[in-house]
Amino acid sequence: MSTIGSDPKLVVDFEMYKPGKDSVSKAEGEINVAKRLLSSAMCSHNKFIDVVVYDALACHSVWINHCIKHGVEVIVRAKKNTNNSIRQVKRKVNKQEPVEIWTNENGIEKVEVYESMFTMDNVDQPLCFVKFAIKHTNKKHTQIMIVTTCMNMTCKTVFSMIPARWDH
Repeated sequence: MSTIGSDPKLVVDFEMYKPGKDSVSKAEGEINVAKRLLSSAMCSHNKFIDVVVYDALACHSVWINHCIKHGVEVIVRAKKNTNNSIRQVKRKVNKQEPVEIWTNENGIEKVEVYESMFTMDNVDQPLCFVKFAIKHTNKKHTQIMIVTTCMNMTCKTVFSMIPARWDH
């Protein structure tokens, strides 16, 4: 676990995979390790951690509920997901108009932001689904979809945290 943003990065804590305790399945094993890491980091650095940013592997109720339990906001990528509630909110957002449009942002020609509140299966509190449709200066199009508990954070802040997490 490390800070995000400009270098240098600060490693806050780490947790080792435990054979025999963690699942042999990469997804389940990694989530078990991440849950232990967050629990231990919150005990050691309680007021230091506000938000956890994670990849699409953690886009499910088990991880989100674990973060909520520890009072930490969560931002997770949403890619190909078998969760029915995420598939439904994706379809809904694809039919909407953008809530924000940014131009000339750090080498990106245009970003269209689509946002919708929804309830994920097995998560008690409402979540926010955000899709960033990006048109790069080289005319290439990409998109980033996230699920978050961050209701009071601006979309620009969330957008800036994503590449800071993935170092690109």
